[in-house]
This record gives sequence, C-alpha cells and structure tokens, in this order.
Amino acid sequence: MENNVKKVNLAFFILYFADALVSPFLALFFLEIGITGTKQGILLALIPLSNLLGNLLYGKLSFNLKRNLRLASLLCFIQLIVMSFYGFLTNFGFLIVFTIIFSLHNSPSFSLTDGIGCKYNDLEHKKYAITRMFGSLGYLVSVFVGGILIDFIDYKYVFLIASLLFAFAGIIFFFMEPKEETVLEKKKISYKEVLLNKLFLIYLFSYILVLGAWNIGEAYISTYLKANGLGVKEWGYCYAGQIVFEVLIILIGQKIINENNKNKFLYLSYILMIIRSFVLFTPLNLITKILIELPLRGIAWGIFLSCHMDLVKRLLKVDLVTKGVTALVIVVNIFNTICEYIVPYIFKDLSYLYLTVAILQILGLLLVTRIKFDKACTE
Repeated sequence: MENNVKKVNLAFFILYFADALVSPFLALFFLEIGITGTKQGILLALIPLSNLLGNLLYGKLSFNLKRNLRLASLLCFIQLIVMSFYGFLTNFGFLIVFTIIFSLHNSPSFSLTDGIGCKYNDLEHKKYAITRMFGSLGYLVSVFVGGILIDFIDYKYVFLIASLLFAFAGIIFFFMEPKEETVLEKKKISYKEVLLNKLFLIYLFSYILVLGAWNIGEAYISTYLKANGLGVKEWGYCYAGQIVFEVLIILIGQKIINENNKNKFLYLSYILMIIRSFVLFTPLNLITKILIELPLRGIAWGIFLSCHMDLVKRLLKVDLVTKGVTALVIVVNIFNTICEYIVPYIFKDLSYLYLTVAILQILGLLLVTRIKFDKACTE
C-alpha cells in the first residue's frame, strides 16, 4: 500500500504526457487540415460539451476507490483507441464523431485521477501537490518535444504515440491496489451532499468565473499567437517554458505555502491570471507579450495547483473530493461549451476575448474572497 503514491505519480506523469501531445495542438491540427472559422469553433465547442456529458456520466458511476481505479483505466483505453485514428481524419463529420468520443472520456479521466491521487496521498500522509507536479513534468517534457515531433513526423504519428501512452497509464491504474472501503465510501455519494455545502457553492461560482474564463482563453491561445506570427514548434517551446515556471513554483510552494496562508496564495494566483489576461489584450508586440505572459501563466498555475485541491479538501470531507472535483468540472464545461461556441461570432479580434476573460476573472476573485476557509466543513 505504501508504494501506491509512487504508482499514482508515475500514472500522472504518463497520462499528462499523453494529453500534452494532443490537447495543446488540437486547434493547430484543425488549421493544418483546413478546418477554420465556424467549423473550428464547432469542434472546439464540442470539447467542453462532451467533457460535460462525460463528467456527468462517470461522476454518476464513480463510487469508491476500487471502482474509480477501474473507470480511470477504462477511460485511458478508450482514449488509446480514439487517438490511434484521430490524426488520419480530415472529414469534418468524422472529426465531430471522434472529437466527441475523445472528449467524453478525456476530461473525466483527469477528474477521476485527481480524486485517486488525493485519496492515496491522504492515506500515506503525503502532499497531493507533489503528485500533481509529476503531471506538470509530464506536460513539460511532452509539449517541448511535441512541437518538434509534429514538424518532423506529422500530427498523425504524434497522436499515435499519445495513444500508446494512454494505454500505459491505463495499465498502471488497472493493477493498482485498492484499499479497504470506509463507511462513507460504502454509502453512495450524491452531488446533493456536495452542493449543500454553502462555502463550496461560493467556491464553485468563483471557479466558473476564473477558471472557466481561463479555459476559454486557453482554447484560443495557440490560434491567437499563430495569427500574430508564432509557429507550431515555437508554440511547443513557449508551452514548455510556462510549465518550467509551474513546476518550479510547485516545488517552492512546498516550502512557503501552508495551511494558514493557502487561501491568500489562491488569491495571488487569481490576480496573476488577471494580469496575464490584460497583457494578452494589450497591443504589445508578440515577443514582449510572450516574455510577460509566459512566466505569469506558469507562476499563476503553479500557485493554483499548490492550493486548489487542499482547499477543496478543506471545504469538503476527503471522501467527497472526487464528487466535488467532478462538480467543478461539470459546471465549468457548461460555461465553456456556451462561450467557446459563440466566441468566433463575437470576437473577430481575439485580443478583446482576453479583455473579457480578465473582467470575468476579477468578478471571480471578488467572490472567492468572501469564503471563510476556517469555517470549512461546518456549513
């Protein structure tokens, strides 16, 4: 049992490595095969919509640690099958079908693994942020080599590599050792138990405004930077650079972030996200924007990852965390589905998208400061 956190860390590294060969490059892949404008908007909007439906389905099926491990394994193998074919597709109809299938199973796999990682770290009295750092390291290595690989061997073969990595992660989850169930785990947990928590509800609405808006900006960031002259390989380097800052901040955070100041560091991460959004809105030249927004993105996200799951655990009991995380993902996916579909119709100049993102994030910051985290699990 004591080695389960090490197995989870390895699974996180592989799973995030696989995803980073796909998700950051999807918008560029669509452009490469001639899918632009409204068609690209439809495909990008299908991703959060399918994520929503997938999280609703697998959130309902999630129960205890043993079942969650089996579900995580199943989702990885489904992603293996989809990504084996995805890079060879050019027909818009087939792209719709495969995008839906992939997204139905991609986001829920991360919701489940967050809960699995949080549970095993709690059992072994270790910090979840370190486990999540292994995911960031996987992303770091992957996006760095991803852009180079795409230039040399094309999207289809990079997606094939990703499919094999999804399979390896699935194998790890399948053979992991479930622990004995607690009384609460033997009881079927409903979303009602999570949503009756008033403090968690405030956190949820703040999360929609800050992270939902963040996701909209991230969906279009590669398209936005490419329109300003950034190439695919350079995009991979930039993404990797962001994650270098993210990993360093997670490591530093283990020394300076504690139970007494986690909420204040969460506020700081939101403030940095807001500043980054304003930078992307400004008329600065491409190089200047990248030099400013790149570290801001990495530092903000690193701080957020160092605080978020522990604050959710503080608001909810540990056995409710998987349901709580799934609830957060579901509502954000609803928000993102609507927003990402209408973005191409509203924002002809994407810089104004990032101004809108910044405004929404300011509202989310104001909302989260109303939470008294010291009253967690009492309301």
